[in-house]
Amino acid sequence: MRNKSKLFLIAALAVLSILPLLAYLNEGDSLGPPSFSLDKQEALQASLESAVKELSLPGAVVGITGPDGGVWTGVCGLAKTEKLTGTDPAGWSGRPMTADEVFPVGDVAKTFTATVILRLAQDGVLGLDDSVEDWLPGTAPGGRLIRIVDLLNMSSGLYDFSVFESGLESSRQDPSSHLSAGELLAMSNEMSGGVLKFDPGQDWDYCQVNYVLLGMIAEKATGRKMRQLLSENVIVPLGLKNTYVGNPGDGKQPPAHGYQHARNGSWHDCGDSAAWSSPDGDELFSSSGDLMLWLKAMLDGRLLKETFQQRMFDFQAVETGREGYYYGLGVEMKDGWVGHFGARPGYACALYRYNGYDFVVLVNTDAFSCGGIDPAWSLMTRLSGVLLT
Repeated sequence: MRNKSKLFLIAALAVLSILPLLAYLNEGDSLGPPSFSLDKQEALQASLESAVKELSLPGAVVGITGPDGGVWTGVCGLAKTEKLTGTDPAGWSGRPMTADEVFPVGDVAKTFTATVILRLAQDGVLGLDDSVEDWLPGTAPGGRLIRIVDLLNMSSGLYDFSVFESGLESSRQDPSSHLSAGELLAMSNEMSGGVLKFDPGQDWDYCQVNYVLLGMIAEKATGRKMRQLLSENVIVPLGLKNTYVGNPGDGKQPPAHGYQHARNGSWHDCGDSAAWSSPDGDELFSSSGDLMLWLKAMLDGRLLKETFQQRMFDFQAVETGREGYYYGLGVEMKDGWVGHFGARPGYACALYRYNGYDFVVLVNTDAFSCGGIDPAWSLMTRLSGVLLT
């Protein structure tokens, strides 16, 4: 069954508004006992190392901010190996992982893109009820019916190019390849046959092409590249020193290498694998420290006016085969965890607040290589168990 279902607003939010949720999100500001005693730090590191070994991960970086503002950072494994020997990364040698390692963040970039769009909306540059056709005539089927807000909350009805097997086979064979916005839209439009999967705003389906279109709209509305908009609206205002958009070259800190199981069971170095979240194929890179700053700023409303902050977290309940999953405007909530996941060939990322703690997990392999288990989510939930027991 496809990952979609009927869309409806959370009744409690309709009655009580978004304010109780925002109060929950701001729990990270409360004071209490020290979050990370020496015993807790040792237990967290031991749990991290155990999980990395059990899941056969090349490496991982974890950052956690506690309710009192204390920070714990844990690292394990390798950022890069010169020689892929055997099937178990535990036997590799190479450059050790460090706390300030940079990773491509995959779908976590949606939280950045959504914030840029909302800032443009609060400045009157565009409207959330503007249609795709208003800004990009003839680009998408049903463009007159699809609003910007439908792109943001995944209710557009467009087809997702990431499930278009024939169109992405070359990308899977060569994870270092990059696909342009035009190529991605062509895949989606060819798969759709010129029709939508459902009427916009009436159903839900996680669809990468929504955020490709949002980037294109932002560029059309401002006359500026998305990398500039991300820098001006998020990266520079928050002082994110290890966050950038584009090619890792040009003097920028290179990312940890991503690794993925090849079809024959051996490991493959993904390098800088395909980016899908930017109109010009650029990728967003960041570190655990920067992402912890970003998570707090996003959830605490540092960059948005109150009205637009509420819109971002106006979650809609989504039936995905499991209860407790909700999606807002570029942000999700599942089982009380608020934030977003990130996935791409050779990498996994998790960025969430839960029970007063902020978690950032960066791993240089993916769910495909872990038997379908999201390694970042698995690490995060294990570490939360250490903290909350």
